[in-house]
Amino acid sequence: MRLRRTPPPRRGHRAHRAATGGLHPALRCAHGTTSRALAYLPDHTRLCPHHHHWAAGPHHSLSTATLPELTRAHTSHQRLLRRADTADAWTWATAITTRWHDHSTHATLTARWQHRRHLLQATNPDVRPVTGSWTLLARDAVTYPETVTLARALATTALFPAPRHGHPHPAVRAFLNTTATALGLPHLTPPPRDLLTTWTRHHTH
Repeated sequence: MRLRRTPPPRRGHRAHRAATGGLHPALRCAHGTTSRALAYLPDHTRLCPHHHHWAAGPHHSLSTATLPELTRAHTSHQRLLRRADTADAWTWATAITTRWHDHSTHATLTARWQHRRHLLQATNPDVRPVTGSWTLLARDAVTYPETVTLARALATTALFPAPRHGHPHPAVRAFLNTTATALGLPHLTPPPRDLLTTWTRHHTH
């Protein structure tokens, strides 16, 4: 899976309007619009930082007023997009955090994401997920700050030297420690089949 490279949009509300065809997602949903364009918005345009709404698909726009960390992540995401090498990093980061979310890999992150989902549900009481699952509807939104953080870590990490005697180079451990801190985790030691482990294996000279 590869993410199509999309140039950074204009900042703020006008950028979001441009990406959604000139109408805020909340209004599009209210008018019954089911345009596929809304369902497949580039990830960096799914949040309107001006109105604090997240485009969760063609049928739902979620108020994120109680989640200011999403707005901060959006700002960081825009800065990240100024780099020319972010597409692969974003694809990896999205796959990794999605797997962590679905498999409850890290207790700290799972609790954090559940808390955000509960806040979204409380802030959007009238939203009824088409799939019947708030977990799926809110997944991309609740994991967004960590996905941005991880994508930045992946995009800004130099290639690791080759493994020594079958063991990862110390630079890999240093990367994991730094990334754990950035994600607010006490430690980060992914198992062999974790996608982050796969990334470190590919990210070598």
